[in-house]
Amino acid sequence: MQNSIFIVGFVIFVLYMVGYLYMVTNAHKQQRNDTLNDPEMKRFFEKLNTDNTDYDGHGNWGRFPPVKKKKKSNFQKYNQEIYKKITKNEK
Repeated sequence: MQNSIFIVGFVIFVLYMVGYLYMVTNAHKQQRNDTLNDPEMKRFFEKLNTDNTDYDGHGNWGRFPPVKKKKKSNFQKYNQEIYKKITKNEK
């Protein structure tokens, strides 16, 4: 008796999962077809594919950003001033 309840439950579960996966794949295919056939989306993707090296879509700013200098902290500035004073006195 206990095995039959387990078997019936397992069959219901398997049928539910098969139906769920079938619905998900069909919905995905339908959405993909709707997106590919939409004229507005076609224009959008054609606009994106005009420049192959423009990865971000914001124009050709170069592939790598310019190197920025690190801003020195007040402690580093203070140490440089002291070092300059010390080296001036030694000369």
